[in-house]
Amino acid sequence: MVPDSLFDGGDERIDGLMKLFDFLLDNDVKLSGISMADIRDGRSEKVSTLVRSMKEWHDRKNALVNAAGVGS
Repeated sequence: MVPDSLFDGGDERIDGLMKLFDFLLDNDVKLSGISMADIRDGRSEKVSTLVRSMKEWHDRKNALVNAAGVGS
């Protein structure tokens, strides 16, 4: 998990963004050519694509958890 504290402050820190992208890559979230710069710069089409990818990942994860629980 990526702690909220990595996103605190108004400076140009990208620690949180780097941790977030590491988490996304480690968990096979489709980034579809989205870069950290796209997100940091607030490119709305890229942010929307990332949010959709994260939602799809979350739905897949939940489906796997639910399918594993059905046989118990």
